Amino acid sequence: MPKSQIKLPSSTESSIDKASRCERDRDPRTALAVLQPLLVEIERGQLEPSAAVRALLVASDCAFRMCDYAAGMRHIERIEVFARPIDDHHSLALALIHRARICYQQGRYSQGLDYAETAATMALEHDDFVVAARARMCQDYIAMGQMDYPAAERYS
Repeated sequence: MPKSQIKLPSSTESSIDKASRCERDRDPRTALAVLQPLLVEIERGQLEPSAAVRALLVASDCAFRMCDYAAGMRHIERIEVFARPIDDHHSLALALIHRARICYQQGRYSQGLDYAETAATMALEHDDFVVAARARMCQDYIAMGQMDYPAAERYS
């Protein structure tokens, strides 16, 4: 491909990618620091919806990792606001999985199982088998946490 046709990543994409790497490396504070300018842009309505969704998914993961469940839920609510109008079923299913994980951590097991089930159903309807498997793993994790072994067998 000629150099004139190579598309360089935007600073937004670079920031999201860097934050995502930091989050995967178990450094959520650095990830959130990288995302902070983008979160401000999101609040001002200056970021395109698909980029906002990606940034908020990483921010939600970081909040979860730091046990800041209220911030995680705020990010999830924003994801849903941005993802619905653009029919981003993948991100909506991931947001439901994030909700399920937070519910589990707060002891709201049945609600967490419901969110994970909805995520799995939505993902399967759109042939997103990776997210469906992730939702099933979340259900299994919740059931095992409750020591509900018959349910865990059902989700495995």
